[in-house]
Amino acid sequence: MTAKKTAKDDSDRTVYATMKDGSEIVRYEEEGHWYQESESEKRPLVGVREAAELAGSSEVKQVHSGLPGGEAFDRKVAAQAQPAEPEDDESL
Repeated sequence: MTAKKTAKDDSDRTVYATMKDGSEIVRYEEEGHWYQESESEKRPLVGVREAAELAGSSEVKQVHSGLPGGEAFDRKVAAQAQPAEPEDDESL
């Protein structure tokens, strides 16, 4: 899949997820920083973990996986989608 670009994009801006409210989870390659951006604001994210948590939430519209620079993001989003492992009950 190729990186999704929009009119306001810099050449190093990649969109990894689109939220239901129209905002986007993006990463700037040169900076290596993740942001949630909308038409009116740019909110810095703590890092790839928070970006993946947002992308794995019920507020996500579409996740763009398999993009360059997004390997850790893809792993974290996929891990959230996995059901929790049941704990072993050793009392049986």
